[in-house]
Amino acid sequence: MNKEIISQKQGITLVTFVIIGDSLVFTSGITAEKDFWLAILLAVLPAYAVLSVYARILSLYPGKDLFDIAKIVFGAVIGNLISLIYIWFALLLGALVLRTFTEFITIVAFPETPMLAPLAGLVILCVWSLKEGIEVLSRVGECFLCIMIIMIIFTILLMVPEWEIKNIRPVLYNGMAPVLKGAFSTFSFPLAEAVICMMVFSGLKSKAAHKVFTLGLMIGGGLLLATSLAEVLTIGVESASSNYFPAHNAAQRSSRVTPQ
Repeated sequence: MNKEIISQKQGITLVTFVIIGDSLVFTSGITAEKDFWLAILLAVLPAYAVLSVYARILSLYPGKDLFDIAKIVFGAVIGNLISLIYIWFALLLGALVLRTFTEFITIVAFPETPMLAPLAGLVILCVWSLKEGIEVLSRVGECFLCIMIIMIIFTILLMVPEWEIKNIRPVLYNGMAPVLKGAFSTFSFPLAEAVICMMVFSGLKSKAAHKVFTLGLMIGGGLLLATSLAEVLTIGVESASSNYFPAHNAAQRSSRVTPQ
């Protein structure tokens, strides 16, 4: 099998997309309530440590992916078992993302359409992406990442007139316990999920896995912080925690025309 080659920039793009995934439609760290932004910032620290471990493992075994490394370190039997666990994790994560996007499309855009229709379209797209390979997928992602960031910035700017600073004040009113809980939640989902990138990073052109993971974490974490902050400033903590798609609700409010 020919090994697919991805550049450093494409690797950063993949890490970023894995981190943001479907999490942009939710408010990260909302279990910390008004201190959610502190929870997100705090979650980045252990995430950086874990991603540094991923990068170090890849640097110790150049040209190998997660499955190859598991076999080398633990042997064929245990290595294959570990690989199956990670494959199951990736499949479960992919199923959850497909379910979230399908529900979002159905609820927001096509409420009268059976859920099977958008789900089938997304599954066909995933199969086509799998057939083309990670190299093609990373190139497409590289093109769309800049467009997505511009769209997010533009949407956030539209929300600014609706912002209320009281939605994130007072700071640490309930102490550090909710912040730590929100930080752990954000660390688990979605920051630490970047482990699945180890399955495809054997094709990195350079030995810069640490830089790829770090920059991907910074970009993805920054987008999560910016979107979550904009959502809460716009609709408040209660609405952000009770609504299923708070990002859409916040964007709707920013586009609403106030009657004269």
